[in-house]
Amino acid sequence: MLENWNIRKIIYNISVVLLTIVVLSYLIHPAFAIGYVVLMLLHELGHISAAKGFGLDVHFGGFRPFGAYIQIQNETDMKQNAIIAICGPFCGSVGATIVFLFYLFFKWDPLLWLSYFTFFITLINLLPIHPFDGGKIVDALHPKLSYLVYPFIFVGIYLGVKVDILFFAPTILLFYYFICDLKEKLNRHEESFVWNRWNVLLAVRYLLLLGYLAFMLYYLYHIFTLRVFFHF
Repeated sequence: MLENWNIRKIIYNISVVLLTIVVLSYLIHPAFAIGYVVLMLLHELGHISAAKGFGLDVHFGGFRPFGAYIQIQNETDMKQNAIIAICGPFCGSVGATIVFLFYLFFKWDPLLWLSYFTFFITLINLLPIHPFDGGKIVDALHPKLSYLVYPFIFVGIYLGVKVDILFFAPTILLFYYFICDLKEKLNRHEESFVWNRWNVLLAVRYLLLLGYLAFMLYYLYHIFTLRVFFHF
């Protein structure tokens, strides 16, 4: 999985991981920082496992600041891309759920923060635009389906800029991704598309995962609210 790594790449990735841990430890908590890296790896392992299930030549590409990626050497079709894409958020959601169950048992706040943050980032990652995993999944459902979500993205961008300055940077990043997704779709060569049973099953899994993430975020948000209100 790391066959193509040299000393320089190893040192770079170790530096990125250490920087991520140091920054998140300072801003939030050391346990949150370490847990974030572990759950990020779990997400990528989900992608890798799915790719290997197709017999693809896949490698762990390495870490980026607060992120990671994989490299697939083979050509893949839309179906393979969708399955590989959804397995990452699924594994990340399982990991976040386990962290939340540990929180229920130990009542340790960093576990609650980590689970909430992971659910939130996973939900964002399932937005049906590129380069998010959701963009690859929705492309397999129908290449133009994401157009239906564009108005909601515009509303989110507007609210993100208006509500709080803290949301400005991620909102601008979302707008950038939106432009990239629109440009990619306009330049894409149209392919024949057939709706079949496989698409229906993928749509059900995608919607179930979105629904679960939305429910957990709503539930955890109320836990946060109660803890702040009652100071416990």
